Amino acid sequence: MKTLTVLMNGLLIGHLRKSSEGGMSFRYDESWLTTPDKRPISMHLPTEPALHTGDQVYNFFDNLLPDNPAIRTHIQQRFAVRSNHPFDLLEAIGKDCIGAIQLYRSDETPHLLRAIVGTPLSEDDLKQKVASSRTAPLGMTPSHEDFRISLAGAQDKTGFLWHDNQWQTPEGTTPTTHIIKLPIGKIDHNSIDLTDSVDNEWLCLNILRLYGLDITNADRLTIADTTVLAVERFDRRLSRDKSWIMRLPQEDMCQALGYSSGQKYQADGGPGMVEIMKLLERSDNAEKDRHDFMKINFLFWLMCAPDGHAKNFSIFILQGGKFKMTPFYDVLSLYPLMANRQINQRDIKMAMGLKGSKQYYNWYGPSLTIDHVLSTADQCGFSRDIMYDIVKTALAQTEEVIQKAEQLIPSDLSRDVSNSIFDGMRTTAARLEKQL
Repeated sequence: MKTLTVLMNGLLIGHLRKSSEGGMSFRYDESWLTTPDKRPISMHLPTEPALHTGDQVYNFFDNLLPDNPAIRTHIQQRFAVRSNHPFDLLEAIGKDCIGAIQLYRSDETPHLLRAIVGTPLSEDDLKQKVASSRTAPLGMTPSHEDFRISLAGAQDKTGFLWHDNQWQTPEGTTPTTHIIKLPIGKIDHNSIDLTDSVDNEWLCLNILRLYGLDITNADRLTIADTTVLAVERFDRRLSRDKSWIMRLPQEDMCQALGYSSGQKYQADGGPGMVEIMKLLERSDNAEKDRHDFMKINFLFWLMCAPDGHAKNFSIFILQGGKFKMTPFYDVLSLYPLMANRQINQRDIKMAMGLKGSKQYYNWYGPSLTIDHVLSTADQCGFSRDIMYDIVKTALAQTEEVIQKAEQLIPSDLSRDVSNSIFDGMRTTAARLEKQL
């Protein structure tokens, strides 16, 4: 039986174990169960003395790892891990997971938990880090053995610490504060070119913010002639005395609802809007969270942003098992790919479907109608009148949002990206306005 100690901001939470057969179990430590500030590591793993076993444990911890099998293989090779079992991979890189969890071997002693320790990066260092992240994802380079980071997802990315007004490589247990996302580039298996993905995502996030939604902060940076997106981690926060960086407990919707990462899309058996809206009924900020979740899903259809799957929605886990939604993140529009004929609009499928006479996933065609949006609201137990008002208001705001977004665009952002997104939004909004 192998054991990993699970910590949260230096406090002992419990123990994750792996049997000789590969099964995983998790038990909260008694000291955590008796603390007034206790909270679960997941809404699907409640704080109780009983031993948690089975898929609910496996899926939660597996979801802390990158989705991409190639990156998992790289982690396995980089750290000479004996297998690609989630337990073994987390044993190697589990010290800076998404959220607040840190995993240590039982023979390891965490150090410098409440200090900020990092190595400043020169311009040349930054260039080298970005250049090497294609082959050494997640910041895993031989020169920094202490750097461990687990960033779920498939895009090439790395992590840096922003401290004392400079980029640094975090050391020891100091967490990263920003995720640096590189251009996705060309996807070999379908010949799609997402070289402008950074411009696309930056613009989409700002558009959603202009619609009044709570969106993660992200800035475009140029490093070594490469434009990257520096995304501020909302699961990190500087302490009041500014002496250390706190890890904020959070989980994505696959974790909160007990699904595997392979089920992040509704069509693959994962959660859809109905199941997530049911969970959000228990949110500590239920009215706003449910309203904003329905609103952003409508805006995904308006913006042709199809990748709003369950892992791209997350919740903060609060004391006593309460929770609320995090800011929204990870949004790309496919209008630019349609404009340059890289993708046929008939081939675009949304991560979560709309309800009509059946479940509609296809973005193009009869799927996106006001009736289907309202029927979906009904199915989610959400007021049709409020949903109608969300749609009507969003459509009325669209031209103003576009004009304000135009004012934010830096001179070096691809105009092909911005013009195609704006044109696509205008066309879709005009079609829907006729149905009001």
